[in-house]
Amino acid sequence: MFEEDGNIRLVDALKKEFSELKSAYILQWIPEQVEDFYKVLINESLVINIELSRDQDSVPIIIKMLVSEYKKGLSKINQIKLQVALDLVKKDLN
Repeated sequence: MFEEDGNIRLVDALKKEFSELKSAYILQWIPEQVEDFYKVLINESLVINIELSRDQDSVPIIIKMLVSEYKKGLSKINQIKLQVALDLVKKDLN
């Protein structure tokens, strides 16, 4: 998904914010008319909420949380998505 042209702004925002970025997986994507909302697993320790406006000059809004915080109250399907992403990150980092 990161290879598509529409995600260049997402990749750029992640690289700018996380200089130590080694692996990232999109857990959720909500496209809206004016902006896109993403939940992204960063490496194996953080989940971020990122709001990207379609306006090219806007600054992304990023909210960071530890994976342990993100896990609290997740539905079963989202717990499975997170676990799969964590397993993939571990493979990426080894």
